[in-house]
Amino acid sequence: MQKTYLHIRRKDDKNISINVLRNTIIIVILQTLIISSNSYLLEYYNFKNSIMSFGYTVNKEKNGVLLAYLAERIPNITLRKLLKLVYLTDEKFTIERGFPLTWFSYFAWKKGPVAPEVYDVKNGSFSEYVQCHRNNEDKCEVSPVSGILTQEKLNLYSQYEMDMIDKIISTYGSMSADELTDITHLDDTLWSKVVNENNLTFSDSGRSDCEIHLNRLIEGDEEKEEVFEDALEYMQFCNATSVC
Repeated sequence: MQKTYLHIRRKDDKNISINVLRNTIIIVILQTLIISSNSYLLEYYNFKNSIMSFGYTVNKEKNGVLLAYLAERIPNITLRKLLKLVYLTDEKFTIERGFPLTWFSYFAWKKGPVAPEVYDVKNGSFSEYVQCHRNNEDKCEVSPVSGILTQEKLNLYSQYEMDMIDKIISTYGSMSADELTDITHLDDTLWSKVVNENNLTFSDSGRSDCEIHLNRLIEGDEEKEEVFEDALEYMQFCNATSVC
């Protein structure tokens, strides 16, 4: 009897050990998956926040109104064309007064300068102001959210700013996205300079993380350079305090 008991006891112990080992392995695997998942989410969060410009963190409402206004003034505007117009707007404002209108950050992509937050309109960015839908050519067309362009919203812009925006629409609004791309790709543009300086070929992807700094447009103009630095400090203050 004693021998049989010991045999059964050893068998039970073995089963218990196997179950403990199996459970331990499962726990380790689950912990690894959780850590990896959290690491990925943290990495994604940090990436998203690292590319967020003052154009989104500080100027989101004003820029949302701009996107809606451009989409209303130019019916059936594609996202690609909208991206070009926003960039050209910032170029013109920087040259004219020394600092941009939107404070988006722009990067050199294959088809021109791109503000990632505006590009992400296709994924729901600025959804309070504009919406994106696919047309018959499977291109993303942008339209304003109904009722968003109230006078109160438009009053976020000064008359000077509205006049400049309207002038830009008058100059470029009838051009196609391809024609606007040709303008941003001219040899002396910031996009071309950044592409050449960084030997970008876009062979693997149509994107890059090479930033286009608009203040290069006013290099040598000490007065406008000072205006730019003052405006930048103000945006940094607003971003840090959230009181502007």
